[in-house]
Parts: sequence; structure tokens; C-alpha cells
Amino acid sequence: MFRIKNAAIVMSSVLLLSLTSCIKDKYKVDVDDNTNRVIVEFSQGGTQKVDINLNFVAGIIDTGIIELRVPPRSLETMTGDLTVRIVPNATLVADYNTANSTSYTVPPVAAFALQGNVIVIPKSTGVAKLKVKLNPTLIAAGQYAVGYSIAEISQGEISKVKRNVLVSIAVKNKYDGVYAVKGYAFLGANTVAPYLFNAGCSFEIWATSTGPNSIGLDAQPLFRGTPPTTTYGFGNVMPEFVFDLATDKVTAVRPSPFISSTLTPIALNFPYGLPYDSRYDPVTKSIYVKFGVNNNPAWFITDTLVYCGPR
Repeated sequence: MFRIKNAAIVMSSVLLLSLTSCIKDKYKVDVDDNTNRVIVEFSQGGTQKVDINLNFVAGIIDTGIIELRVPPRSLETMTGDLTVRIVPNATLVADYNTANSTSYTVPPVAAFALQGNVIVIPKSTGVAKLKVKLNPTLIAAGQYAVGYSIAEISQGEISKVKRNVLVSIAVKNKYDGVYAVKGYAFLGANTVAPYLFNAGCSFEIWATSTGPNSIGLDAQPLFRGTPPTTTYGFGNVMPEFVFDLATDKVTAVRPSPFISSTLTPIALNFPYGLPYDSRYDPVTKSIYVKFGVNNNPAWFITDTLVYCGPR
């Protein structure tokens, strides 16, 4: 009797092991170990925009902007240097504008272009950069962005997550940014003299680089009537400021190049009246300036522009 029970237990154990094995086989999940596969990607690729700020310099420059890489874990698996073919992808720019209500445009080839669309990633480092040739003076104003995609590689596989990259390009000098402004002005019958004005950061005055040492404003806010009932920015009185890079002193004030082509710019005179310390303060990132308007000895504007952030 004891032997029969023992045999039954053994048989039950065999059946249980067999059943367990069947269940494991049925629900087994194949795991593909990809920890050392060769994968090519943009280091900063994905769905987010990458912001590139370039210093404003004269002439055409060559520079590397975005990194291509093979993750370090894959270097040992590489059989040698790897070549990557890159293609422009304007759809990335359009899709970003639609999703974020922005207005980026692709810069013209004369202003910004890849030096070559085939990039070699050395096995020794696993990284390489896309090199571009650009003309800062042609892309200083406006909002520009470029999109690129990895099209082909000589070995391995293209990352599914970081095969695309979207890059916004801004050329800026140290005075560039978004400013708040306050001050006073007298423009004859247009204002009560002296008339105070104060426009905070939400007004968003853009000071856009127009050269290595100059910025053009896209507005000059002035109050007319009883403040704060109405705020006016006279479209043909927008200034451009020129600085001495060594001292940060204002050396010239002239009409902004961003005045609409349908308007006739008003003459701006500098220096104006009694001595005034027109300058940029790098500690507070503020601009203090006084200038005359319309060649009229009684017309003037005094601005204090306070830095709010990058444009």
C-alpha cells in the first residue's frame, strides 16, 4: 500500500512538472537583448526642439551644430567606421509650428546649408557632428528652424526614437533679447510733455541683433491720452542702437531696420541735448538711452530697457 501511494505521488509530480512546463511554453515571451546592438541616433533627437544660439559675427562661418552618435554600449560591436546619410525634413518644422502655434521658417540655402549630407562616425569615438555653413547677417532677424532625419547607415540600425531632430537657429549678440521699457517722451502734439510710459515684459519688445554690436527694436511704446487707457507704439519711430563693444556705451541711434516698408522712418538724432550716459549695463542687462526725434530740437525720447529674457 505504501508503494502505491509513493508511486501515485511520483506520478502526480511528473504530471505537475509537465503541466507547468506546458504553461511556461505557452506564455513564454521572447526577449531580444539589444544592449550592444549598433544603433545610430541624434544625441538630442526626438520630439523636442533643440535651440542653438550662435554669436553674431561678420561673414560666412563653418560650425558643427548637432551630434550624431552610436551609444557607448555599442562601440565594441561596431565593425569599423560608420557612415550616415542625412536628409532635410521640412515636415518637422511645419508639424512643430502646428502643434505649438509658432512661425518658424526654414532658412534659405544661401543663409544656412549642410556642408555635406554624408557623415562618418569613427569607431574610436562613436560621435560626429553635422557641419553647416551659415551667414549670420541673413538669419539674425526672424525665427528660423531646420529639421533633419537619418536616412541610411552603413551598419547597425537607425534609432526609432531619435532618428529625427528639429533645431531652431538664433544669431545673437550680447544685447539681444526681450525687454520691458519705461521712460518719457515729448513728440509735440502726439504726447503731453514730458509723458511717462511703462510697458512690462508682457508687451515683449524684441531687440534683435542687426550686427555684432547693434540691435533693432520692433516697437517703441508711447502713451497718448490718459494712461493706461491707450498705449501706442509709433511704427516709424522704432530705434536701432549701436554700442561700443569695449565700453558698452551707445554710439549711435538710427531708425530700426524692422520698420515696415510701407512707412517712412522718422529721423532719430544722437546725441541729444544735455550730456546723458547712454549705455548698456551688463550687470543688470539694462539699456539707458536718450535720443532726439524728427530733427526737432524739442522732440525726444528717454528709454530704460530692462532685460526680460531671450527672444
